[in-house]
Amino acid sequence: MIEFICSNLNSFISSIGLLLDIFGVFFVFLYGVPTQIDGTRLKFVHANDTEQDLSEDHGKVSFLGPILLVVGFSLQIVGYWV
Repeated sequence: MIEFICSNLNSFISSIGLLLDIFGVFFVFLYGVPTQIDGTRLKFVHANDTEQDLSEDHGKVSFLGPILLVVGFSLQIVGYWV
């Protein structure tokens, strides 16, 4: 198993990056991306300019999507150059 992974390291790293991107898009789709940080409260601004306060848990999870996307794309780039 380890020999297979080492012989296909670039494909393995790119595949892990792709999976992280898929999960990142899933989290962005479900929780959205916070657009404003006002002190300690996160606010989501809708298209009609109404604001909605988000709970702390929702705010923490909403940051997970973009982080997974950045890490996933970075792994895909590293997998290309390995």
